[in-house]
Amino acid sequence: TRRRPAQRCRGSDCEDEDDLLGGLVIGFGKTTAGDSRQRAKLRKDKLKLQAWAEEANRAITVGAGVKVLRTISYKLAKDPSKHYRLPSGMRGVILQIDGEGDAEVRWEGLGAKWLLRKDFYKVTVETLPPGTRR
Repeated sequence: TRRRPAQRCRGSDCEDEDDLLGGLVIGFGKTTAGDSRQRAKLRKDKLKLQAWAEEANRAITVGAGVKVLRTISYKLAKDPSKHYRLPSGMRGVILQIDGEGDAEVRWEGLGAKWLLRKDFYKVTVETLPPGTRR
């Protein structure tokens, strides 16, 4: 297929709307019909990811088991002794969730440390058999 030649536009001063949507438009940036489809796909993917994240956040409740999927590092205060790292594969059980949505987790081999809400996507919730404690 042949592409239409480039058209020069400024804002809404394009000669033909079909040319604006179907061809290459030079103005504030280069845009093609394919770019519009790509942006629509990205918006759709973003909405799916947000829905997935909201569902994951609902699953993070007191008593739930979690497993780190992606290493998380926290550098708190100016005291290096308070820094900690949660390597991928580490497991823990949620002890409490504070008012900001952050979770205190009892991690295997590390003890009770906080998992910030912004990092929830880096963990997965594991189902624990009834009565099981870690």
